[in-house]
This record gives sequence, C-alpha cells and structure tokens, in this order.
Amino acid sequence: MANKQQGFWYSVISYVANSSRNEILNVGLILNSEKDKDTFFDILPATNTKLKYFFANSTEKENYKNTLSYMKKLLQMSKSNDLGLGLETHPQKMLLQLHGEFGLPNGLFIDLPRYAEAYDKNELFNQLFEIYLGEAHQKRNIRTVAIKQRASEYFDSKNLIGSKIKSNVLVSPSKKFPINLKIDFVFGIKDSINLLQSAPNSENKEVITDWYQKMTTFSSKYEKDSDILILNQNTLDNEKEIDSDDNEIIISQMIDDLTSDDERIKLIDMDSELSNLTDRIEQKGLNIEEINKLLTA
Repeated sequence: MANKQQGFWYSVISYVANSSRNEILNVGLILNSEKDKDTFFDILPATNTKLKYFFANSTEKENYKNTLSYMKKLLQMSKSNDLGLGLETHPQKMLLQLHGEFGLPNGLFIDLPRYAEAYDKNELFNQLFEIYLGEAHQKRNIRTVAIKQRASEYFDSKNLIGSKIKSNVLVSPSKKFPINLKIDFVFGIKDSINLLQSAPNSENKEVITDWYQKMTTFSSKYEKDSDILILNQNTLDNEKEIDSDDNEIIISQMIDDLTSDDERIKLIDMDSELSNLTDRIEQKGLNIEEINKLLTA
C-alpha cells in the first residue's frame, strides 16, 4: 500500500529592522504537522550572510538577536502552558494565533498560514525554506518543539501513561544519596526499572549544564542494573557545521560522553527508535502497580 501524503500548515517569519526604512526580509519558517501536531521551525541567525547588509548598526543587530531568542523560546513552549505562554496545539490555529492575537516583539511578523501536503516533512521544509528564504536548508537544522511533550503525547496516544509508563517521577540515584531527582518517564521490563530522560530543549546553557550533571549523577550513583535512556532528536548532520546552533552541538557532545562512559546509557532517536521502544513497552512492560513496587523496594 502506497504511503499517503500528510497535511501541513506553514507560515513565513519576516522581520523589519527599522520601521523608517521599512525593509522587510523573510528570516524563518514554521511548519506544523496535522497528523501528530509537531512543530518544526528555523530562523536565520544574525551571522547569516543574507543579513550581512540588513542591519545599519550594532543596535539593530542586537535587537534582532534578542527577538530571535524570544521567538525560539516561544515556539519551544508552544505545547505547554509554562508561564502562561502556551500556544494552541492545533496546527492552523497556532499559526493564526501568532499571526494576529499573540503579542510579538516589534519588527517581527508571522504571515497567514498556508496549507501543503507532502510525504516527507523534512523534504517539504527544505523546499519551502528555499522558496521563501532563497537559500537551501539542507545545511541547517530543523529545530523541534519540546521532545518531552512530543513523547508524552505519543505514549498517551498508546494509552501507556498511567498503565505501563510513569511520568515525572522522583527517583533517588542511590540510597546513600539523600536527594530525589525528577525523571521524565519510568517503565519496567522483567524485574528492572528503566529510566527515560529527554535531552534538554533549551537556549539556556545553565539548563543544559544542570541536565548533564543530573545524568552524570545517575551514571555514577545509580545502583540498579537497568537502562538509562536519553531521548533526543538528531538534527545535526555535521557537528562542525558553521550554522549549527552551539547548544545543539554541546548537547550532542554531552550525550556522546555519557553513552561512552556507561553502557547502561543509550540514545533513543525520537524519529527512528521511539516507536520500537513503545512497541517493546506495550508487549513486555510491567503494569503500573509492579512499577510502583520496584520504585519503593
């Protein structure tokens, strides 16, 4: 049976550096999937060659950087209600909200959403990026919104949350370690408790550092012989790529370090491996009562 095309809604992000000049430039793209409500986006960094002569001075460039940072955080929070900044999860409604009623920084504009169908989201994103921004996207990253939120919604669609998977669980790395640390998801296979922690999706290096310290603590102190899984989405084709976000490279290097030092720590790719892990939990996972017993043992 042939694959069916999926529906997507997309909007172009444009920016005006100085209202008196009224020079408007397309600087980014948002793509929302109708099927799983994933949000994909990318925005040109201030160092991109397309913006080389767009800013008249350093102040305009700095304003753009601040606006860019705000927009990234806003989109990353689009599937949660943290700090009251949550956006609609419906693909078209979210873009309409950004276009009209949601207060954006001065100079930033989101156009009305358009509809498209495609077999592959990455190929569609690349094509649209080249059409509206005039450059190929293959050497850039598609940033995804909230890995943890996507995984939670996927598990929930399989009716696993609360039946075979516990979410937001406080776990002590060791009986000698008097602190409980929050783990995104916990599930059981046979007599083992397995931990599943999402990679950080943040622009804040302190958040990334705290995440790494938590994972190294579990690696060094966790006494149980069970898997410690890191859920991430691979968006880096080349770690030396000049347009890649620095934080994404740092996270990738941290994951490499963790997996090389502890054989219990394994990387689970959001796109290619999560469904297989979910199938395994459905078929062999312990029920929630058994998980609770193992957690308190």
